[in-house]
Amino acid sequence: MSLCGELKRMTTCLGTYLLAPQRTAYGKPVWKHTSADRWIAWATDGKWKVQEGVDVGVNALGFMRLETASLPHQSSADWEEGDGKGWQKALSCKCFGDVPTSLSLCGELEHKTECLGTYLLAPQRTAHGKPVWKHASEDKWIAWATDGKWALQPGANVGVNASGYMLLQDTSASLPHQSSADWEEGDGKGWQKALSCKCFGDVPNSMSLCGELKRMTTCLGTYLLAPQRTANRKPVWRHTSADRWIAWATDGKWKVQEGVDVGVNASGFMKLETASLPHQSAAVWEEGDGKGWQKAPSCKCFGDVPTSMSLCGELEHWPPECLGTYLLAPQRTANRKPVWKHATEDRWIACISTGIWKVQEGVDVGVKDAGFMTLQDTTASLPHQSSAVWEEYDFRV
Repeated sequence: MSLCGELKRMTTCLGTYLLAPQRTAYGKPVWKHTSADRWIAWATDGKWKVQEGVDVGVNALGFMRLETASLPHQSSADWEEGDGKGWQKALSCKCFGDVPTSLSLCGELEHKTECLGTYLLAPQRTAHGKPVWKHASEDKWIAWATDGKWALQPGANVGVNASGYMLLQDTSASLPHQSSADWEEGDGKGWQKALSCKCFGDVPNSMSLCGELKRMTTCLGTYLLAPQRTANRKPVWRHTSADRWIAWATDGKWKVQEGVDVGVNASGFMKLETASLPHQSAAVWEEGDGKGWQKAPSCKCFGDVPTSMSLCGELEHWPPECLGTYLLAPQRTANRKPVWKHATEDRWIACISTGIWKVQEGVDVGVKDAGFMTLQDTTASLPHQSSAVWEEYDFRV
């Protein structure tokens, strides 16, 4: 759930909430804010509230409230925020279900190239009851305009008029990334179709292809989203140092290709069977050997993983060689997770067979559960995302 709009007091309530599968309140689902102790839950008075965790399922206290609705994003009622004395309507505030926290506008443009790139959900704004996304570095916004179409506008026009740099001629599109219509760009005289341009929801800005390869080792490494290109209506990522691209090929498979082949043919160095996005696939990558395709079982594509990790703090039992900076090791994976190697020491951050992260020696990575430090959190997709406390052993286990 994303709660967006203008608030006078309870601005900490704005933002994205994730479904909390470990909790319910009065037979209803509960959503927790991604960074604050704020929960959207059904309160004892039969209303949806934004509450602190201690109040969920216990009472009717809250920072914001919404009159009865089956689910909060389905309501046409106005949210209200508390001011310490009573409740005040927040007319622009709305709850949206499963909207992307980022949109990426990619493709070839003749005039409005500065519109390409990544847009982040702007929780402090809405436009005509719809969410709004702001460009990561420019005064460019994707918003629902007054003419009932999605437009790419300067901030001053959002929610005010229909003027903009680009538009999507699709009045039926609930969200811009769900439309199959063509984006159009203004040229000062009218609107021109941008046939290769497409909006994607929540695609990674980087892909890291990691694992052991026998032949195509130049394919390993980090790929960055290339907003100036698409291939067969899918996003494209370019290797940071080589002419290697992850793109959707003409045969309906993800391929690692040379730039000249992107969007043109099915030639490639590596391939992955059909998946919505390459990092979402459970299929096995295959590498070409000049005669056919060979499976690379340890190879995996990861979305938006850090290329470096820094482990900092005080240790009592081990010399400080576990502390410091670890670099992503594209030549290895462990239990289908990425691996980072210490910049100067034989220390590796890797996921062991039980699903927890450890600092290990290289010989143990992906083989044994031995290690010097551990992060006892099986829910942590990546180690820097965990709120659990690292533990050091007083002997190596």
